[in-house]
Amino acid sequence: MRKLNLSIILPNGLMFFFGLFLLTTCGKSSDSDQPKIGTTGETAKTTQQSVTDSIDACSLLSKEEVEKVVGRSVLDPKSEQAANLFTCTYGDPEYPGVSVVVGISVIISSNNAQAKEILEIGRGNAASVEEVSNLGNDAYWDKILRTLWIVKDKYQVSIEVASDAGGLDTAKKLAMKVLERLP
Repeated sequence: MRKLNLSIILPNGLMFFFGLFLLTTCGKSSDSDQPKIGTTGETAKTTQQSVTDSIDACSLLSKEEVEKVVGRSVLDPKSEQAANLFTCTYGDPEYPGVSVVVGISVIISSNNAQAKEILEIGRGNAASVEEVSNLGNDAYWDKILRTLWIVKDKYQVSIEVASDAGGLDTAKKLAMKVLERLP
């Protein structure tokens, strides 16, 4: 069995958020497996993620689309999954296996509120934030990590762009395509 080494696969800031995600979702007590009653008198609902909640992050952008937006060639996309974190990286052909030109991650939360909570924790821990409007339900650009963080319904999406591949405008162009293709 191949061991998954996320420190190599995940772009810079994503390791932090993956750890944060694990703390917020996996650290819950065993009663989290029990059905929860909705506050509006709805029937019992479970907060557990459905087995069908998965996505191929590499299906959200083609290699050609990434190359067109960043203005340079990239390696074929590489997809990885850990729990309900799905990633896709487009590597640098000059430094294969070392440098990422564009990285996409999607966390599928149990519900919209949990996705928003993950975004807010990240925003609170970011050193330099620029608010972004007109993307999903909420979004911001982390100027230090060069990552666009977006919440759309139960999906928390991040798009990291290498310093020589553009900035916020590049990430926004990619994000618009990604958000259109989410289930």
